[in-house]
Amino acid sequence: MSLVIALAVSRQALIAADRRAIVFLGSCRKLEEELYSGQIKSDLELEARADALGAALHISDSREKVWKRGDVLVGEVTELSALLQRRRRIYLAPGASLQVEIRSGEDDGLEPGTVGGEAEAARPG
Repeated sequence: MSLVIALAVSRQALIAADRRAIVFLGSCRKLEEELYSGQIKSDLELEARADALGAALHISDSREKVWKRGDVLVGEVTELSALLQRRRRIYLAPGASLQVEIRSGEDDGLEPGTVGGEAEAARPG
């Protein structure tokens, strides 16, 4: 599970994120659904449930999810698999923010192996 917290007020912008990365080695929708719905509450529960479902995963705490480009702060969470790539980013500057979702894969309407996808931008609230 990824966490990025961002705040952009008139004179200052702040962003923070955890460093957790969970890589699912193969597809295990049931485990992902249980994890992201909050049913699994600890690493021990996650590992036990993965074993019970025969799922392989790798957990690390070394993922960089925030960076700075010039005067703009950027935060990103990703979902990558053999069939889908989805990146959700937030760009921040004092008094402004922009959310962008970049998708490619099985739901993008492209032929397999084709480079492309779609991006959707939304300015928060």
